[in-house]
Amino acid sequence: MDSNPSSQSVYSGDNVSFTASAGGIFAPSYQWRKDGTNLPSATSATLNLLSVTAANAGVYSCAVSNVNAILSSTTATLTVTTLVPPTLTSPSSLGDGNVQFTFSGGDGQNYRVWASTNVALTPIQTTWMQIGSGTFGASPVTFSDLNATNYPMRFYVVTVP
Repeated sequence: MDSNPSSQSVYSGDNVSFTASAGGIFAPSYQWRKDGTNLPSATSATLNLLSVTAANAGVYSCAVSNVNAILSSTTATLTVTTLVPPTLTSPSSLGDGNVQFTFSGGDGQNYRVWASTNVALTPIQTTWMQIGSGTFGASPVTFSDLNATNYPMRFYVVTVP
């Protein structure tokens, strides 16, 4: 084998590609396997999995053959983590008029906090202002917007990748 697939850890909804290759005088044929079972129509050097779910998690390998030999790649493990939507609790107005709220999500999952004066703007990632980010841990996150008093009205969204 000239190259073997690599293990990957992704979030549900992500796209994944595995690649294997083998050189030789005659053009090789490829057959991808998941957990030891051939995948129908997965017969090219690259296996593309679109918008993966937990059902796609497993061990992948590729059998590469030509008229002279059959080679098997090393295995590659695909780990798929399901995103946990953030949960908002305890919104409050601070004594100085600024805003504070608490939210939680999946341990180890990244999050971003966005603010806008117009709730109808979309998509959020290009029309709202990112005002915070981090990674969820075991405890809820308390976020304070110390610029809230600069706006007559402000809306908030917490997103995960």
